[in-house]
Amino acid sequence: MKQLMAAVLLATATLFANASECSIVYGSDWAFLSNTPEGWVSACGDSAMKGTNITLWPADQAPNDAEPIIYVTVSRKDFPTLQKFTADEQDRFKRETPSSKITRVEENALDKKPRHMLFRLSGAPGNREEMVAYLEGGTAYFIVVMTSSSSATLEKNRAIFLKYVSSFQPMVKK
Repeated sequence: MKQLMAAVLLATATLFANASECSIVYGSDWAFLSNTPEGWVSACGDSAMKGTNITLWPADQAPNDAEPIIYVTVSRKDFPTLQKFTADEQDRFKRETPSSKITRVEENALDKKPRHMLFRLSGAPGNREEMVAYLEGGTAYFIVVMTSSSSATLEKNRAIFLKYVSSFQPMVKK
């Protein structure tokens, strides 16, 4: 069994051209495969931005000053559907930032796997611009966010974000 697990981990790392120690991120009963985009750096665990499970930023920038930043948070699967989870998250967001605007992004912007819902948020806390993908895993919901102080920077990096989300693979930790 250990040999099989080692082979799976090696194969997974080989699949990703820019694999790092953050290729597999995991918690108590969930895990996900993460493919750090080419030209970006990732930090996970205690090295990630506080409150996140993984943080990614352009390699030519310092992490504290990076524009944009991509990060992932994980939520318990307390809602029966991805749609209900997403609605609850957006209700909370609107309560915290009533002047913000939430716009659904076309579903065909991503491959159909994993199950996801994609949104654009304007006026996020700190007047941030964000793209948010809500994804469903077996035991958890995953929130993947690209945030920037500039709408232009967000749009410039949109393809990187969509590719990252398309390659994101929720798993169940056993």
